[in-house]
Amino acid sequence: MLVPQDWEKLSRCQGIFDKKNGSQANSALPLLLAPQIIFSGVLFSVGSLFKIEKIGQYLSWLTVSRWSVGAYGSLVNVNAMVPKPIELPDRTILPQLFEKSAVYEPTLQNLALNWGILGLHAAVYLTVTLLLQKRKDVFK
Repeated sequence: MLVPQDWEKLSRCQGIFDKKNGSQANSALPLLLAPQIIFSGVLFSVGSLFKIEKIGQYLSWLTVSRWSVGAYGSLVNVNAMVPKPIELPDRTILPQLFEKSAVYEPTLQNLALNWGILGLHAAVYLTVTLLLQKRKDVFK
């Protein structure tokens, strides 16, 4: 049940639900999601994004999607889904579309690493959010 003090808080939060803010959020969404998709390593090799291969790898470590895709791949054993190389009648072997990756190794250690990094991401983002909200606190 809402008490009169809650009405004041709700009126201050009304800006969140304005149509203008909603459209601003929708326009910012691709800017936030594109790096997540690119650096997750699902669509293509992250190392091929930059001339120095390690830069892409290190940037991918900062995204949540890389660790969540790694955890999912470890759970479902994506490496077992990689097909065997196809040998043609003339003894040539077709190049594989994708290869096994250490990111998707189905081990408990790999899964724990992915979940641990996801937990670290959550803790960092929660801390930043709480600190930013504390700055906006009117009842200091």
